[in-house]
Amino acid sequence: DVLGFEDQAGAMGCQTAKAATQVSHDRRRLSVGQVDATDNGAATADDKDAEGTIQTLNSADIIALIEDANGGGGRKMSIGSNTDQGKTSFANKATERKGDQEADPAIGFTCRKGLKPESPNQDSWFVLCMDESSIYGVFDGHGSKGHDVSQFVKENLPKLMLKDKRYREAGSEQAMLTDVFKKTQGLIAAADRMKKLSAQMSGTTATVCIHDHTEKKLALAHVADSTAVAGKMGGDGKMKWEMLTRDHKPNLKDERQRIEKAGGR
Repeated sequence: DVLGFEDQAGAMGCQTAKAATQVSHDRRRLSVGQVDATDNGAATADDKDAEGTIQTLNSADIIALIEDANGGGGRKMSIGSNTDQGKTSFANKATERKGDQEADPAIGFTCRKGLKPESPNQDSWFVLCMDESSIYGVFDGHGSKGHDVSQFVKENLPKLMLKDKRYREAGSEQAMLTDVFKKTQGLIAAADRMKKLSAQMSGTTATVCIHDHTEKKLALAHVADSTAVAGKMGGDGKMKWEMLTRDHKPNLKDERQRIEKAGGR
């Protein structure tokens, strides 16, 4: 079974636009124009609270959070990417593994840099394995500092999930994930205003899946166009696949309307 929902933010970042301009309807690609800094780039009174939250998350150990979320027992493993500055095309991105070294040998992954010579690999990802559930996340950065934004979200979003008491409450996945996505976006905006992250013209996609091993269910949340796909072996011995998310693409009528209403072109 699959539970999914779409965040209507478009992508995580700090882009805010002025009034929309008239655009030819035969344009297939949309871009954001006339972007201003939120509140003229000035830090707000709430930013100190956000800074404290970021510091708390940075100091929190992911394995300890997994233990807290699962009552201290069972397997616990974290594996994910780390931002590096390598610019060699098709090079593997640096990874870090914590916790049980053989928690789930069935996991496979690859993350390689593309052809852009001017930037490092801007993709980030994580996998958290536990006895009763696992969490998978993929984040595709864009813009000159997209790798920093995707790394920021990859580090903080799963910690916010594990710290949320609703993570272990059946039926609370949608509300919890919605709030966590919004809170992560708020932390990005605050970090940008405090000059700790450059997100005015950079951002990231976000696709997260909670895999309930006991109930054999998936709960997904996503923003933008990092597609989630499920594969299973058919009775004929051939692998079959199913798209679990609907990409937020500007060639979709409703997505184009949302972008243009927000001032994009």
